[in-house]
Formats: sequence, structure tokens, C-alpha cells
Amino acid sequence: MIRRLGEKTTLYRAESPSQNSLVSHHHSEVSLPSVDYSQEEDRHSCNTLIADEWSQSNDVIQPLQKPTDTPTPHERIITRREIANTESDLCKKLSLIVDLVSDFANDANCLYEGADELLKELRTKIRVYIYFLDVEMADVEKLLRFNVDRSTICDERIDWLLHFTKCHKEMRRVLNELSEEVCEDLESCLEMRAKGVIGKKPSTVTLSTLAGMRDGMVKAARLLGCMPRQRA
Repeated sequence: MIRRLGEKTTLYRAESPSQNSLVSHHHSEVSLPSVDYSQEEDRHSCNTLIADEWSQSNDVIQPLQKPTDTPTPHERIITRREIANTESDLCKKLSLIVDLVSDFANDANCLYEGADELLKELRTKIRVYIYFLDVEMADVEKLLRFNVDRSTICDERIDWLLHFTKCHKEMRRVLNELSEEVCEDLESCLEMRAKGVIGKKPSTVTLSTLAGMRDGMVKAARLLGCMPRQRA
């Protein structure tokens, strides 16, 4: 199964983020004195002590940044050809991962490989591929939404924008179902097998769902090829 992933695609590589790249939690202790606020001298003394404690700590208050007017990559007008190529590329990637997970589920069901090896492959390769595809699809969703929001019913471009939005929503549904119900069932099955429940297999619902996904991706590819007719 690992060879399958290496042969069929080199689109994504799993790289574990280093711990140093994560946001560090900074903690500083500032001791507040007990002060009688009814006395003017105590209030002044308190302010002085707090200022000294604050200046000795490592906390730095960053000034507020003024919002930038520079548009993001998702805030631009796209052409029909561009979005057609983008959606076609996403469809191919989604079809690939559906085929890979289907083969993976078949290995898990027929006990062709050890549970530990399959579980590792699921978490370090399949899950990572799905994650990056999810991010890529989310970027396209923002781009489509930006263009639809800036079109009117009288615009010719609204026809193909809505067409590709419909196609994209169907692919998003498949990806969500694949990453949630399907992969979670496979992972649960392999975890139990690794613990000694040798006879545990993926549910029949998962296997039938994957079979339906394959058919659905064929239909999605056809739908992308059926472009809406241009207005006269």
C-alpha cells in the first residue's frame, strides 16, 4: 500500500511541524503588593512597584497594526478557463485519494498487511494527503465566493460561476465524508486489530460508501465536462 502512494502521486509530502514552530506560551509572574487605596501615598507606592515589576519582566506590548488594504490571493476576478482548469485538477486529486483509500480498505478487509503498518500509513500518508487537499479546496471556495458576490444575475459569467460552485460543493461533500466517516471507521478498525482483535474488519457501510464514491467521482468528472451553454 505504501508503494501505491509513492507510485500514484508525489503531490504532497508529509512534514511534521517542529515543536519550535508552535506558538510558545509566555508566562511571567507579577506580584501585586497589598495596598490601602484610601491613602494617597499607598496608591503612589503601588503604581511605582507595579511599574518596576512590569519593566523587569519580558512582556512587550506590541502596537496595534493598521489593517492593510492589499487584496488577498482570494480577492481577485477569475476567468472561466482558470476556474475550469482549477476544478478539473481538484477532481483528479480527489479521484486519486478515493481510489487509494478504496485499495487501502480492501487491504484492511482482506488482512493483507499488518494492522500497525496500515495504521501508520493511514495517519502519516492518507490523512496528510487529505489535509492538504482540504486546504486547497478551501482556497478555491473563497475565490468562488468572492467572484459570485461581485456578479449580478444579468452577468453572463454568473452562469458558469454557479456551475463550478455546484461542482465544487459536490467534491467538498465527498472529501468531508472521506475524511470523517470513512477514515474514522478504518482507523478504529485498525486500532482494535492492533490491540489483538484479529477478526475486526471495516464496516460494510464504509466499503459500500467507497464504492459509491468511485462512481460519484466519475459523474463529477462528467459534470465538469458539461459546461453550461453561453447566453445568446
